Order: sequence, then structure tokens, then C-alpha cells
Amino acid sequence: IRIMHPFGWVNIDSSRTAAEVESDFRHGMGLNVQVLRSSGNLWLATTQTDNWTLQQLNESGKQAGKEIFQFPEERIEED
Repeated sequence: IRIMHPFGWVNIDSSRTAAEVESDFRHGMGLNVQVLRSSGNLWLATTQTDNWTLQQLNESGKQAGKEIFQFPEERIEED
């Protein structure tokens, strides 16, 4: 991607935080990246949750998706 850093590995394990992954890209490859997390139909920058692990971010996104797509139970009233 960059001549300055022709080869490298970035550990994107679920136990790592968003900040750690972003830092590895910046220092190891000279790339500024931003981890995003899903929140229903939106993608949010993790600026407030950079200290969360990738697993926590994934679980948060899954939960947000469930809450958005849950429909309230229909209630039928009898006369």
C-alpha cells in the first residue's frame, strides 16, 4: 500500500481494542484507519468506545440490530 512500509501484519483478534488496531495500522504501516461499529442501520466511529474490544463492539452491534428489528407483540382485544 505504501512504499515506506512494504510488508507487515496487523493482529485483528477479537480480544484487541479498536484503539490498538488503529495504532498498529498507524505505526506499523503509516496508515490512518478508523474502526467503525454497526448500530442498526448506521455505522458509527468508535471514538467514544476505542477502549472496547472488537468482540464487545461486535456484540453491541448485534444487540442494536435486534432492538431495531423487534416488533411489539400485537394485542387483540376481545369485546
